[in-house]
Amino acid sequence: MELYVLGAGTPDAHADRYGSAFVLRAAGALLMIDCGPAATYKLARCGLRPTDIHHLLFTHHHFDHNADYPCFALTRWDIGAQAIGPLHVHGPPPTAAITDRLFGDGGAFVYDWRARVEHPVSQRMFTDRGGTLPRPAPAIQVREVTDGDRIDGGGWSARVARLTHAEPWLASVGYRIETDEGVASVVCDAGPDDAMVDLGRDADLLVMACAFDSEYAHDHPEVPPMITGTDDAGRIAQRAGAKTAVLVHCNRGVAAPGRREQAVVEVARHYTGRIILADELMTIRP
Repeated sequence: MELYVLGAGTPDAHADRYGSAFVLRAAGALLMIDCGPAATYKLARCGLRPTDIHHLLFTHHHFDHNADYPCFALTRWDIGAQAIGPLHVHGPPPTAAITDRLFGDGGAFVYDWRARVEHPVSQRMFTDRGGTLPRPAPAIQVREVTDGDRIDGGGWSARVARLTHAEPWLASVGYRIETDEGVASVVCDAGPDDAMVDLGRDADLLVMACAFDSEYAHDHPEVPPMITGTDDAGRIAQRAGAKTAVLVHCNRGVAAPGRREQAVVEVARHYTGRIILADELMTIRP
């Protein structure tokens, strides 16, 4: 099992971190979880290709978690010709509506993919890649998920739980991905609750937000209920008995040089397991 950290930041763009996106290698498959800004480019920097990925799981639909969705899906479709199957997309509502508005017959990118389907030069490039005309439209199969659902990927399965983040405006979920190689749980971004503990129970990797430090939480008490910081991340990981806490969605106040060490200390006040404050393009193994 390996976790590739593509995006470990927030909606605030910085050279070293921006947005959320991860790829989990397990059971012979690569699963993408969230698809934030520049995820496709960062995927390439990790030595991976969109055509290696057949499942995309969304936790929620803030732009820092889904902005690269059209880039990823269209790149995968364009370079994959007919050698790949459909992209299976899972996520809470409005995953289906967003997908249709991007790629459907009246979607924002219909002009792009129709030109690639119909232009003679694009058709030639398609056949050069092994495709057979007529060229099909992008194939994206969407399943909206909610609390208690399960996703069966063959060698892996994922349990879905509803989490609390931006309700009632946006629904949020977390995933517990189970394989013979181990368990990886992704619960970012969300406020601390029992569902996070349940998803992370004895997980080999627990991927969770560490959006702020204890001083910020004290000065802004309205924020911790919607997303975890250092103290809540440590408490949740300890209650879950997770083996490794992977801290993501870190702002500069947590991740900047000179601050990150203190953030890890604050998490360790509550959690006795392995702590990794993630950097982008990092590969993490249990």
